[in-house]
Amino acid sequence: MTAIDCVSVQLSRVLCLLVCGPFALAALAQSPIDRSARIIDPLAAGSTSDLVAHLIADHVRVATGHPVIVENRPGAYGRIAVRALKESAPDGTTLLMAPLALRC
Repeated sequence: MTAIDCVSVQLSRVLCLLVCGPFALAALAQSPIDRSARIIDPLAAGSTSDLVAHLIADHVRVATGHPVIVENRPGAYGRIAVRALKESAPDGTTLLMAPLALRC
């Protein structure tokens, strides 16, 4: 893969995250949050999705007044993060920041 291909892949990931970010805000805004929320990121800290997850968390914190925790759960092609999401309480306060290539 050439450097141009790598840049193209990174730009498409950023575009996807920017397009999907408002949907995450809408999902958290549907019901009032009376406690902290979580965003689970299947990629390592410092990645593009981690940056976008922190930006979303800041906006939700400002909108709701409650903290939003970003958890990085890298490994096993995202299966660790998906398992953490499945094991969370079904109360709507846990979101998964998933790239398009994530296979559950």
